[in-house]
Amino acid sequence: VQFINKQGKEGIVAKFYSKLGVEPNKGDELIFMDSKGTRKSYRFNEYDIFTSATETHENQIILDLEALKWFANSSITRIFYKDHGKNAMHQFSITQSRQKDFSNLAKEMINLLK
Repeated sequence: VQFINKQGKEGIVAKFYSKLGVEPNKGDELIFMDSKGTRKSYRFNEYDIFTSATETHENQIILDLEALKWFANSSITRIFYKDHGKNAMHQFSITQSRQKDFSNLAKEMINLLK
């Protein structure tokens, strides 16, 4: 997940990249779960973009400032990808070092928006 310093009337853009074969389609969901078991869900708002040279799928979700604050102050331990077209759920565990990286990235983005 990459936060983009592009704020529109809808919110803050977060780009999602997949090299594992997950094809993030419009309407599918990313569900983030923190160490306390709290889950927050965000839907992809675009159609999947595939780059054949790197075999990468790309899509984006829109976040608000409250979501960034939650990411900054929580340890995100798992990310679930919910594929509505195939009625399937994929789970990705996040290592402790990546949890810290994700939190720091959210904090940096909040500072840029000030």
